[in-house]
Amino acid sequence: MYEVHVTLEGLADFLYNRMTPEDLEAFRGGQTGGTLTDAQRKEAAEKRLYVDKEGCYLPEWTTKRVLLEGARWGKLKLGKKPLDRILAAVAFVQEPSRFMRGGKPIKVRDYLREDIGRTPPKKGVCTIVRRPALKAGWQLMIRLMVLDDVIPDKAIKEAFEMAGMYVGVGAWRPEFGRFIVRSFTTKRGTGKE
Repeated sequence: MYEVHVTLEGLADFLYNRMTPEDLEAFRGGQTGGTLTDAQRKEAAEKRLYVDKEGCYLPEWTTKRVLLEGARWGKLKLGKKPLDRILAAVAFVQEPSRFMRGGKPIKVRDYLREDIGRTPPKKGVCTIVRRPALKAGWQLMIRLMVLDDVIPDKAIKEAFEMAGMYVGVGAWRPEFGRFIVRSFTTKRGTGKE
């Protein structure tokens, strides 16, 4: 067992697209959004940001998906087995991954991006699609526990590198959310011997 600390650095702006409790309730009820005012739509867009008292973050599962998608898109293998399947079973993000800039937590979004889009399914009415955004240069701090010492840490680093190149993170990727691995350190002996 070992722990990996990774810092990703954004080469492109990051767009949030969190499913809010209101979205989920409407989805379950078969509602489409109805007739909201522009102010109500802006308020709903602000709720798409994952933020708590410590600042902006990504949930553990979202961060793990970045790792798994990087391994899948990079067609990485460990022996003859696909690396994404192995990592799904033995790699676990330990806490929400935190957004930083200049060594300090990002507490609020940088701007609210607005684009013209269609309501689902894609044949729907044109609407303004809004997403909370962070400008390029954001950093995402990740703490990952790997339960199997057979997995080389360089394979995990490569999976993140592939994700940064081919997948990205957040909404409307890979146009948005592209990144590089800024730092990668491994701490062995973190389990009870």
